[in-house]
Amino acid sequence: MEEKVRLVVTGRQKDETGEEAVTELRAEARLFERNGSIYILYEELQEGTAIRNTLKLKGSILEMTKEGAVRTRMTFQPGKEYMTEYATPYGCLQMGVRTETVEVLRESGTLRVRAVYALTSGGYPVSDCELILEAEPVFSQEIVTVQTGH
Repeated sequence: MEEKVRLVVTGRQKDETGEEAVTELRAEARLFERNGSIYILYEELQEGTAIRNTLKLKGSILEMTKEGAVRTRMTFQPGKEYMTEYATPYGCLQMGVRTETVEVLRESGTLRVRAVYALTSGGYPVSDCELILEAEPVFSQEIVTVQTGH
């Protein structure tokens, strides 16, 4: 069954100098389960262009796919490093994603995922990162008509 959710995606990146950047995206998304995996689909705007995002969570493995002006597929699996291409209109970057932990908490219809990972480029550290996903159900309000007798 598919449901609408409010999604908050928070990213934290700390570079080698210790400077930290925090980003936050809020979007309405669609969440559904298929073949033991949870999927979250949403769109974001970057420089006026829509980017389609798919999050796939299976156990403690999180995959993030972006399609549009920015294209990438990042895999977060504790204890593993995956190489990925991050394609932008300005060029393509080869990045390594080395994941420490992926924590998943699901209760009362809310899903919270936290991934702690490091980005590398050419074998060298680029930044230490944290990705937090929070999806809450959107409850539609019913309109109730009350009839009174005359």
